[in-house]
Amino acid sequence: MEEGHKPKAQPQRRLNPNMQEVVKKEILKWLAAGIIYPISDSMWVSPVQCVPKKGWMTVVTNEHNELVPTRTVTGWRVCIDYRALNDATRKDHFPLPFIDQMVEKLAGHEYYCFLDGYSRYHQVAIAPKDQEKTTFTCPYGTFAFRRMPFELCNAPTTFQRCMISVFGDFIDHFMEVFMDDFSMYASSFNACLVNLGKVLQRCEETNLVFNWEKCHFMVKEGTVLGHKVSYRGIEVDKAKVDLIAKLPPPQSVKEVRGFLGHAGFYRRFIKDFSKIARPLTNLLRKVIPPHLSYQQRKKFYSDIKYYLWDEPYLYKRCSDGMVRRCVPEEEMQSILGFCHDREVGGHYGGAKTAAKGIDFMGPCPKSHNNAYILVAVDYVSKWVEAIGTPTNDGRVVLKFIKKFIFTRYGTPRAIISDGGKHFCNTQFEALLKKFGVTHRIATPYHLQTSGQVEVSNREIKQILEKTVGTSRKDWALKLDDAPALLSKLALIPPPISSHLRYAAAAAATPATTRCCRRAAARQLSLSSAAARFLHPAAALPLRLIPPLPLSDHSSCSPSPPPR
Repeated sequence: MEEGHKPKAQPQRRLNPNMQEVVKKEILKWLAAGIIYPISDSMWVSPVQCVPKKGWMTVVTNEHNELVPTRTVTGWRVCIDYRALNDATRKDHFPLPFIDQMVEKLAGHEYYCFLDGYSRYHQVAIAPKDQEKTTFTCPYGTFAFRRMPFELCNAPTTFQRCMISVFGDFIDHFMEVFMDDFSMYASSFNACLVNLGKVLQRCEETNLVFNWEKCHFMVKEGTVLGHKVSYRGIEVDKAKVDLIAKLPPPQSVKEVRGFLGHAGFYRRFIKDFSKIARPLTNLLRKVIPPHLSYQQRKKFYSDIKYYLWDEPYLYKRCSDGMVRRCVPEEEMQSILGFCHDREVGGHYGGAKTAAKGIDFMGPCPKSHNNAYILVAVDYVSKWVEAIGTPTNDGRVVLKFIKKFIFTRYGTPRAIISDGGKHFCNTQFEALLKKFGVTHRIATPYHLQTSGQVEVSNREIKQILEKTVGTSRKDWALKLDDAPALLSKLALIPPPISSHLRYAAAAAATPATTRCCRRAAARQLSLSSAAARFLHPAAALPLRLIPPLPLSDHSSCSPSPPPR
């Protein structure tokens, strides 16, 4: 213990009923195993606390359909707050082995055995005079540990010191030890079997217990401390690579730090990792550099995922040609789908033109035996298909979809319509099911669902009102021109306003004044052409704007078109 620290007895903390049940089960298990015993006269008392037991980091979809990284909660873990005791404890500075050096020693062998210690620190006994210092309080009394608990600050170094003393003559020859992970290796099956026998004999002599469910014997590859080792070398753990590939761009400093932690786990194998990660490390500063851009951050995400995914063999003992990545046939289709369908792909047409809206207009005055107009519109390109029909029954809809939609544009992913019986019937549903098309029905009080086709209906109605004769009996003949007029309306520029003013610099010279006059005349010409195209009888003859006199003022105004 450090000098000058006085013993401290802390009261118990409040636990909810669920936490109390977890603590009760853990206390009974420890008592049955002889790990703890009741005590009442200790000068050191620490409280018990329950924390969520979190699993591996994963990516889930939140309520906004966004991918967010999170850790899954698998239960509750009983912990003891030994912070006061740890502050008064003299620290043990026994070194832990370097993970990268240990993994390099394991790589490149034919056979492996991996053993996992049971309950780790609980296998190390505490000196009787120090047991009272580990006293903890809970709703069921005060207890002290006979075996070393997990929360002590010197527990990792003490356990590593014990393992080195037990297996010191085996380490660096055919065995590596990191805490409670024991790895044995050999170049042949018989040699590995002999090494395993020596280790088990030593464990039996020292009463060291293993968790047999997590042990692997005589295997050719295995995962050690996040790295996959085999005779090929060191490979990336595919689960970690998939996780990093699915991580969305971080939105806060905490998420940036977490992303750098995940990516930095393999940083020693990535050349110039600090330069690649510099755009994100700058975000951890209090003042963000002004030159940092979105493109720099995006480039880092793509670079780091490329390094981890494209080159799975981080450390190779063989030549380059033997481990050059080849794409098997079963992966070719998935790669093609990735290039087409993902956000970074180049094929967006199929997804953007996948929804069609369909609706009936009418009844209208009879025209060439037609009383209704069946309209279909694409929700992205706004392309309209419209035909005249004598009735509005389901057979007309089926014929229209097969003749004008499926055969010309292919099968869409969804068709949006209202709840009319001509769209909601068994024949229509059978046709859509046959071709794998989803039928989406607009609710009666939310017409925005089929709003695009309603807008097309309104435009077709306005065009027909201006093009049909006074008897309104020839709308079926004019209907074929309505979709073409709809597509041309987007190409016709709007008429110029008579109140348009040009900047002061535009009126400074005669040359700029002539440019203004030409621009105004061009706009008026296009507007008149559009009027003649839509309304031939009401079109006015085109007359150019008379020349404007030059002046010293700072504006020039084209005259309004003559009435």
